[in-house]
Amino acid sequence: MVSIALETLVAASSMFGEAQESRAAVRESQDHSLVDRIHMTASQFMPVSALSRRHFFVAPLDLLVHRDQQGRPRFQVAELNGTGIGGLTNMTEPAVASVLDAFSEIPEALPVADEGSPPLIVIASSGRENRKSPRVNRLFYEKILYADAIARGFACLGERCDLLSWDQIARMGTWQPTRPTVVLGHLRELAEAMTCDSSGRLRLCGSPVSATVNDRFCMNLVKRFDNRIDLDRWFTANRCFVAGADKATAYDVFNHYNATLDPGAFPLVDRAIPFARARTRVELIETVLAWVRAGRRTVIKPMATGLGHGIEFFLDSDEPTAAIISRIDRSLSFIQEHYDYQGGGLPYTVCEYLDSAVIDDPTHHLHGHKFELRVVVYRDGDHLRPFPSIAKVSAARFDAASVDRGMLINNVTASSSTTSRPGREYVLPLSNEKTLATLGIEESELADLCRFCTGYVASVLETLEPASVPAPLGLRVPVGERSLVQVA
Repeated sequence: MVSIALETLVAASSMFGEAQESRAAVRESQDHSLVDRIHMTASQFMPVSALSRRHFFVAPLDLLVHRDQQGRPRFQVAELNGTGIGGLTNMTEPAVASVLDAFSEIPEALPVADEGSPPLIVIASSGRENRKSPRVNRLFYEKILYADAIARGFACLGERCDLLSWDQIARMGTWQPTRPTVVLGHLRELAEAMTCDSSGRLRLCGSPVSATVNDRFCMNLVKRFDNRIDLDRWFTANRCFVAGADKATAYDVFNHYNATLDPGAFPLVDRAIPFARARTRVELIETVLAWVRAGRRTVIKPMATGLGHGIEFFLDSDEPTAAIISRIDRSLSFIQEHYDYQGGGLPYTVCEYLDSAVIDDPTHHLHGHKFELRVVVYRDGDHLRPFPSIAKVSAARFDAASVDRGMLINNVTASSSTTSRPGREYVLPLSNEKTLATLGIEESELADLCRFCTGYVASVLETLEPASVPAPLGLRVPVGERSLVQVA
């Protein structure tokens, strides 16, 4: 089989109109021996469910870091991401290869084709949500790696696979696949081109869709088609996409998982995440006002968005009611316009603001900037393995006397967009002794965190149910009535 080196692909990308960003410097700074030690202590077998084995690929956890009174780090899950991950290639080549090997198994796991149609797999990427100002996704090539892995999977079954971009199909006017096909495109354009027929079957240009890749895209389709999609005929990568796109669901599973553990099991991980779910604008306004007036510093987070879009911070208990409502409406309007979701970003997650840590090293060029960690949990055969990937650093130095949003959003793409600097300048390799010293985290503390992350993802996978079971979106959320996964 002919292959092309990753860096060759990146280097040539500018010739195709959208120059890509190499993460080789980050990847090559990861300490393989440290990663191996983490894997020795923090990996575990996949849950026994066949659903989780074939329907899970990769889940990056973003984790906030704060300090206890003794200055030791403490950790709290900010969100659980999915196969839409940007920065897969921050990891070492063996880890990336394991993720891609899992993707190559998709052709064998697809639902039985109907209507005589060949398998059609759609891979979605962020980048063109805003029609007026589309963003160039500098890591789009990582989705090409997914497509190539799936094509290899078809080759192993003796089938040739076509790889097409949505731009190509749109130029054709009419199109129908004649063999297994993988279509690459952007979330909004693909979602607008898809339909759902009366039997619950997703279609692209009239052809039945076998599978979709990107947790946020899957959630977008569920919202767009009002929960009518037939899960028995729709392979979603990941199947736990609800937790990957909805922070309230991820927090529910976090709280439930922690409640099942011995209180001393993970002393550096917060025991619970206080949050509420707001399904309507009125409920969102009422919840925020109640929390803020009670002196609780508050954050609102919309469902199924990226780059920190729609997140608002309410840190002043005396902020006028009109100003609070105005900022809530600004968030709702932005998500409605930017993503074209049915109901905007509702339901929103309302949670407490955590005063997270900054880089304390005065010699570091990002001294005083807030950061969070990304630990990627991925499937390697029958194992779940954690990879301490990066520290994501905010674009602006934190100033408690004059806080603005740019100081609080630890999103690499957002930092890059704000400063017009490459995203890698706001990324520190986490499997790196120097980075750990800069962040004030011991290797043993990182290993313990990774062990928690692996167990947490396993607990998410254990909530998966077959589509035939009467659970919302095939996900059994284990805590209380408010946890039911619904799309308002």
